[in-house]
Amino acid sequence: MPLKCKFCGATAPEGATKCPFCGTFFEQSATYATQSAQSQRHSADFSNESLSSDYNEFDFFAREDWSECWDDFAAGGNAGIVLTDTSALTNKEYFLQELASYVKARQPQVRYTLLDISHQAAQKTSADCDEIVSLLTKIYNVAVPSYLLIVGDETVIPFIKWENEAGDDDKYVPSDLAYLTLDTSSPWSGVYCSFEDVTKLGRLPSSAENGFAEAIQYFKFTAEYKPQTQVNGFAYTAYVWENASREIFEGLKCQLETSPNYTTNSDYIKYYGLSRLYDLSEYNLLGINLHGSDATHDWYGQLRAREICIEAFDAGCLPNSKTGYALCVEACYGARPKVLKGKDQSIVVTALKNKCVAFVGSTRIAFGASRAGDLCCADVIAQTFLESLIAGKTSGAAY
Repeated sequence: MPLKCKFCGATAPEGATKCPFCGTFFEQSATYATQSAQSQRHSADFSNESLSSDYNEFDFFAREDWSECWDDFAAGGNAGIVLTDTSALTNKEYFLQELASYVKARQPQVRYTLLDISHQAAQKTSADCDEIVSLLTKIYNVAVPSYLLIVGDETVIPFIKWENEAGDDDKYVPSDLAYLTLDTSSPWSGVYCSFEDVTKLGRLPSSAENGFAEAIQYFKFTAEYKPQTQVNGFAYTAYVWENASREIFEGLKCQLETSPNYTTNSDYIKYYGLSRLYDLSEYNLLGINLHGSDATHDWYGQLRAREICIEAFDAGCLPNSKTGYALCVEACYGARPKVLKGKDQSIVVTALKNKCVAFVGSTRIAFGASRAGDLCCADVIAQTFLESLIAGKTSGAAY
């Protein structure tokens, strides 16, 4: 008979010696797993009727004594938080089981616990960014986690949206930066942020409508993922940025290709004699410096000496990888999971289900240089991120 941890509520197989979710050691009885002496002080009020009826047993942040729980939980270092909102899930238990399996597999590198916004006692509706930042501030005042992993797209955990002062066509800029700095002030206001010793933050932009299917697929693959020691890089650029791309990617020993040599548009293949992009399955590191659009999910090159953009990369171009790959995209809107055509065509969401272990891109217009020697903005981010990955850093530390 399965056992149940009275500390965090996770289900463990019969005969287990510790909880697969929180790592608590327990003694076994006929139907329940009870905490060992070292954790007994947390079990006394577990069934306290004063706790919210919305209490999620996986989430000790819903407990009145969560700060004591965190002290024990984070004592070994490298503690992380999975931040999400399960209120819209129709099969929450399945997601929690898959998350628990992932958390167990990632120990002892990182010890994760869950912060479910929907199970905060005072939370009756979807939380906005200010409320989440306020909650995280209370937690960070006790202990700063090493990692914060957001599960869900902007309909689950909202981006903070700042008025765009860059002078382009985007009215606002959506970001997760406030969850890192715990400051909702716009970066244009001059607020100072230090990133020297900071929580490593990432987001899996998965949809609650399909039960976080993309996140679950990501969990299944990366649970046992081992960093690769041999880097085989591929880079792809639009013609206008070819010289800058050589500076960015050739130092990383990436195979560099240029569009319009390749396209995914059959008409351009027929009329201009172009080729379809070849299979990228042998590559485990991809750097993309193409154009992007707020209306489609494709990434674009352009015909030489013309302003005509042509489809250069779509979800079907992603590597059919067995070992996993990292993907860094400089294209405008390259990381936007939902656009006018619908989320199903999203390259980033497809990549999450297709063994992409690390993705960096822009949710809005991205800026970069057209000439070598003038690298800036997205060029610097891409180059530094990929260099750091090659040097052996984790994706969070590299970013």
